[in-house]
Amino acid sequence: MRLDKRVSEESVDTPVMPYPGYPYLPKPYSTPDDQPVPPEPVAPDEPDHPLVPYLDPFNLRRFINPKYNPFMPGFFDPFFGRNAIEGESQPMRLNKRMVSEMAAKEINVSEFPNPLRGRIKNIFQKKGQMDGSEADDKVGTKFRGWSANQLKPSQSAIYLGKALGMAIGGVKGGNLGSMVSGDNHILDGHHRWAATLLAEPKAKIFGTEVDLGIGDLVPVLRSLGDAFGNKRRGEPAGGDINIYDASVKDAMDAITDGKNMNPKFYNRNKAMAWLKSIGGEPELARRLKFIQSKTPPAGAPPRNQMPVIDADSTEDKLAATLLQRGDIDVRPPYAKVR
Repeated sequence: MRLDKRVSEESVDTPVMPYPGYPYLPKPYSTPDDQPVPPEPVAPDEPDHPLVPYLDPFNLRRFINPKYNPFMPGFFDPFFGRNAIEGESQPMRLNKRMVSEMAAKEINVSEFPNPLRGRIKNIFQKKGQMDGSEADDKVGTKFRGWSANQLKPSQSAIYLGKALGMAIGGVKGGNLGSMVSGDNHILDGHHRWAATLLAEPKAKIFGTEVDLGIGDLVPVLRSLGDAFGNKRRGEPAGGDINIYDASVKDAMDAITDGKNMNPKFYNRNKAMAWLKSIGGEPELARRLKFIQSKTPPAGAPPRNQMPVIDADSTEDKLAATLLQRGDIDVRPPYAKVR
């Protein structure tokens, strides 16, 4: 049977729509009271850092006293003291150092070919004038002094016998004849620097400071050295011990027996008198350990890929002038070279 019945709208219960799009769309939060409250962050038991599994694959860090645990923030670092870098564990420091020290921050490294050849080599010392921008390439430089213990090396080719021989011979401070990066890395004069740290660590060392980090300064000055026509330097010849591999016994053998010292200049009495003047073997050990804590930046190129700026030919002064005037095309925009 067919039943025709008109149902009025008033007789039908219309469902309440809490918000447009209900129930297929999520509720559009519109007032502070409607906003979800985020959960309180919970600190992990161990630092969540990508280097940790590689540095401690057997999870031995669980058994180390937190005070001396290098994987824990705020551990006691015997070299730099507690909280040398606030809130960072040793893997975090290591990762930060690996990523940042040789990373270019202001330059495009591809604009500084290694080695520098062709037309760009011929125009390199005036290329900054050709990019259509007047002020972008000007880099601040100044001749100044630092305590030797404030400076850092940019290479590891530093040899114990040579540094000790210079220290015993009276070298302490003086002019490095070197460019120094804005983050205190020296580009040359490493043996004078090491000799000063052995003889008198707070003695003043002088050089030309450049307002570029080491990661930017190395490619710029390497190309400039090529433009000057300088030959790259290789590792020094001879059987001398690298200072980063040397022990206190190696240093004492050099002083007492002349091992790895230049026989032309070695004098045992003078060497022993020098050792006594700095405080004897314990102080020598402390100073050697301090030098070994001042390592080159991670990722630094080998010696034959480092800049050669010849201070004996006053190229350090010329380099400073070119940088100050903006003659070197340091930063973008870069001039097009055909």
